[in-house]
Amino acid sequence: MDTSSTPGAAALRAFIEDPEHPERSQAWLAKTLGIAQPSVSGWLSGKSRPEDAHREALEILTGIPRTSWRRPAEHEVVERARAAMLAETADTRDSHPAVG
Repeated sequence: MDTSSTPGAAALRAFIEDPEHPERSQAWLAKTLGIAQPSVSGWLSGKSRPEDAHREALEILTGIPRTSWRRPAEHEVVERARAAMLAETADTRDSHPAVG
């Protein structure tokens, strides 16, 4: 699976490679998260993506939004659901006018 184009992978790479923070490394992040360093390497290379709990932990540690790891098709699913909910809300408002 190629996820290298996700904003999450690029943002994590920038976070780790920030020259103002030489203490940051794949090994440091892996130890902080309690995982193996190859997992971090896989995220950076696009061979894998963090599981949900790791996305949340990365958001806390790095400020990278957990949603930034989604592929375009996953964003589309969320946007379809959002549009459906907005349409339903609008339909409900139209069929039940406010009493003024």
